[in-house]
Amino acid sequence: MTHPKVLSDEQRMNLWSEACKPERPTRDMVCAYARAIESATLEAVAKQEPPPMHNDGWLQDGGLLYRLTDGRRPENRDEINVTMADGSRSPEARARRAGELLDRIRATNPPAQQEPFGYFKAEPFGWTDCAETDEGAVALYERPQKSA
Repeated sequence: MTHPKVLSDEQRMNLWSEACKPERPTRDMVCAYARAIESATLEAVAKQEPPPMHNDGWLQDGGLLYRLTDGRRPENRDEINVTMADGSRSPEARARRAGELLDRIRATNPPAQQEPFGYFKAEPFGWTDCAETDEGAVALYERPQKSA
């Protein structure tokens, strides 16, 4: 969501003049009208609920989808940049398509369980189930695949 840009009084006057032909409003009328629109827009933006949080690590900024590394100074780990959507390079079309892609990513890759399925530790000849409190225990978040 982008916030409206603040226009100079001259820009506001030009916009109002174009919208209100043939009547020519005064400069004060134009400024009051533009301020009212800005105020109403900002109030509407403030009332919008934030998008739901996901623990899959994917973030969106316009037409860019990305995930960050887990470090003290996070850097981009994965990026998907939508440069064109339906023949348009407009920021709105690119952001809309990126949102569609993000929905598909989340539908095919559900986030990992919050609680671990179990714990295991490395042994010289493989892995052994263990308790959470055992030395060297590593959390297991996905059930093992059944062998065919």
